[in-house]
Amino acid sequence: MDSKDIKKTKTVIVTGGSKGIGKAVVLLFAKKGYNVVYSARNDDPEVLKEIQKLGGDGTFIKADVSKEQEVIDLIDQTVKKYGRLDIIVNNAGIIGTTSVLLADTTTQNFTDIFNTNVMGTYWGMKYAIQAMLKTGGGSIVNVSSAAGFKGIPMLSHYVASKAAIHGLSKSAAVEYATKGIRINVLAPGAIETDMLAGMNQGGVTPDLLKSLTPMGKIGDVEDCANAIGFLTSDEASYMTGAILSVDGGATAA
Repeated sequence: MDSKDIKKTKTVIVTGGSKGIGKAVVLLFAKKGYNVVYSARNDDPEVLKEIQKLGGDGTFIKADVSKEQEVIDLIDQTVKKYGRLDIIVNNAGIIGTTSVLLADTTTQNFTDIFNTNVMGTYWGMKYAIQAMLKTGGGSIVNVSSAAGFKGIPMLSHYVASKAAIHGLSKSAAVEYATKGIRINVLAPGAIETDMLAGMNQGGVTPDLLKSLTPMGKIGDVEDCANAIGFLTSDEASYMTGAILSVDGGATAA
């Protein structure tokens, strides 16, 4: 693909794109033939190889989304290389310390999780919007969690961070609704990821999660990737400010 073709092709950034839901999203866009930029704190060169096998143009940029300058650099480097930014999926997130009562949490517990989950999403939106406004618009998907809808014991800081993403996204969606930028949220439930495995160490077992899910099973990362593919497609052109739950019915029960 020559430089002229690259600049005509849609360009997408996926934060936290080296594993789990993020990796599945990266590969989905690679199949579409998009220019795919994925970021993470640590590189996984196998992801880049998979992108290339699928026919996409891929770039890895190391970035810690809890640091504003690294988010700025991520977006600036993407636009410099590909000439535009059409889609950003703010997927990077952490669960922090699990199985802790509110009174036993520390200020550092909250600071760490908010810096990544909330500030990382805020900066990703802020600087992506600035880039998108220069080229006629785009689509943003912020990944939150089913946990953002209700209280969960021992996870107050995580729940609070995901609920914050809901409010942040809805407000921004209204602000930019007439400017060609759509902003939506994906709220996964129990999905087979490393994060889910970490929760298991805190006593949240797969059997417990299945019992809380009406469909009686844990979802796959591809379920989330397909939903994000829809939210960023022309088929969803009238959707903004929406929170799409992919949780086997957990938040409906």
